[in-house]
Parts: sequence; structure tokens; C-alpha cells
Amino acid sequence: METTANQNLPYPECVDPGAGALDLQVLAEAIDAKLVTAFENFRAVVNRPAFIVGLSANQTGFASGSTADIVWDTKIWDSTTIGVGAGVTFGDPGYWMIGCWISSVPSGGVTANSKLLIRLSYRGDLYVPVGAVHTESTAAANFQSNTGGEDVVVTQLVRQEYDGVTSPGSGGGAVIVNLSHANVASTLTVNSTSLVWGFKVCNLEDM
Repeated sequence: METTANQNLPYPECVDPGAGALDLQVLAEAIDAKLVTAFENFRAVVNRPAFIVGLSANQTGFASGSTADIVWDTKIWDSTTIGVGAGVTFGDPGYWMIGCWISSVPSGGVTANSKLLIRLSYRGDLYVPVGAVHTESTAAANFQSNTGGEDVVVTQLVRQEYDGVTSPGSGGGAVIVNLSHANVASTLTVNSTSLVWGFKVCNLEDM
């Protein structure tokens, strides 16, 4: 039976009309096999691991001049493992785009144009001392308006080389969000609408 040049699909021959039905069946089965493989490859590209984590309640008492981690405690959706605590953990090796959206508001008075700093940090392996592992971080600054209430977004592309978050020696990555501000008129409250997220961009060998 002849085959097509590009997809190598068999097609019915005209020399034996009696075998036309069988030829069509062979062609249909070949097309079906190609589609199954194509859909599997498509799902592998589209359905990348991801996580979105929020807060179950407002976090209060962020004092002026100090720095503190935001404690993420609500798992919205994920296909990895997310731990309860100051950081968010994940364990699938590859390149990840991580980010946070922080919504904050003064608990009382507002020091107009006071600085608000959100630092997004990443650690490559949870199970080794902080000083022994490379930590990447990026930050975004904003200024409190005279009415108070600011939103800050920070994103970062990171390389995660370790797999798993449950066994020592193979710890996954950690995302930590840190807040500091200079609003001396009152403390800041981080609203429960704040989010931290991450999605896998590609495998290590793809970049």
C-alpha cells in the first residue's frame, strides 16, 4: 500500500477496488494513532504544573521600618505540593515563572508617599542550610498614597533543579514574599485577596 510523503499514512490503492473497505480501515486506524500521539504531546505542553495560593484572612500588624514574611496558608489549586508556612513549596524540575500580587492598606493613618517594598525570593532546595544554596530575589517598590491602599505585583523566572518536596536531600523550591514599609502613621494590613503563584514554563533541557 502506498503512503503519503509527510505523515506516512497509508492510502487506498485503485488497482483492487474490492479491497477498498479494508484500505480505508487501515487508513482510519493510522490517522487515529497519529491523533492520539498528537493529543498526548499537546497535553504535555499545555498542562504544566502550576499553583495559586491565597490567604484565609487578612494579615495585620506589619510595622513601619521592619520586614516580615507573608504567611501563605490557603491552597487554591495546585498540581504539586504546597506547604503551610511563610513560604510556598514546589518540586517539579524546570523553569518556573513565579509571582505575587500584594494588596495592602494602612490600619490607621497614612504617611503620604511613604515607601512600600515587596521582595519575592526563591530558594532552590529546602533541605540544605540557607547559606549553602543560591537564593534569587527580585523586588518592586511603591509609595503609599495619601488615601492609603496599594497593590504591588512582582514576577520572576527561576530555574528549579531539584525534584520532590517530601524527602531530605531532594527538596523542591521555595517562594517567599517579604514586605517592608515606611508608613510611620500606622501599621499595614495585607488583604486576604493577595496571591502568590507559579507555573512551569518548560523542562530544564528545553531552554
